[in-house]
Amino acid sequence: RAALAEALERLGDRFDREILLAKRQQSENLNQIIRRVRQSDGEKSWSDALADGASSFAARCVVAAAEEGRFRILASRGLTMKGAAEPVVFSGAAAFATAVESAEPVVALRGPRELSPPLMSMLGNPEGGRCFLFPVASGERVAAVLYADAEVGEPDSSCLEILAAAAGAVLRGVSARWRKQPGLVEIGPAAGAPVNG
Repeated sequence: RAALAEALERLGDRFDREILLAKRQQSENLNQIIRRVRQSDGEKSWSDALADGASSFAARCVVAAAEEGRFRILASRGLTMKGAAEPVVFSGAAAFATAVESAEPVVALRGPRELSPPLMSMLGNPEGGRCFLFPVASGERVAAVLYADAEVGEPDSSCLEILAAAAGAVLRGVSARWRKQPGLVEIGPAAGAPVNG
C-alpha cells in the first residue's frame, strides 16, 4: 500500500508540473501573439497578425471590419477564400451585428441567418455547431469582429477574447499613426466594394 500511495503521489506531482508547464506555454504563446499585433504597421499587417494569432486557438477564424451594417473580410485562416483578389463584403449576419451592437462576445449556431450566405459558403456550409464572435473595440466603436469556430471541440474562447481586446487597444493607440503614414490606411470601408450577402 505504501508503494502504491507513493507512486500515486509521484504521478500527481508529475501531472501538476505538466499542467503548470502547459499553462506557462499558453501564456507565452498569447504574449508573443499580442506582441506581433502591437508591432503591426497598418490594416493588413494588423489583421494578418490577429488572424494568425487566433488560428492558434481556433481551427477557423475570420477578421472582419465592421462598416455600417456591412462586414469586410480583412483576413482569415482555415477556410477557402473564393475570389480572394476582390474584397469579400457581406451583410445580413445577425451574429456579427449583435457583436457590434452589444460590444460583447457572442456565441451562435452556424447558419446563413447568423453568419450570412457568403461566409457560410467560405466555411463549407457546416450548419449547426457553435461559433464565437469577439468584438474588437477601438474606443467606443467596434471596428472589427473576430470570428472563430472548430469542426471538432471548441476554440479557446478565453484566449480569443483577450486577443480581441488587445487588438482593439492596439487600434486605439495606432490608428492615428497609421493615417499619418503614406500608403497605410485605417480600417474603414472598401471603396466601391460590392455587398455579397
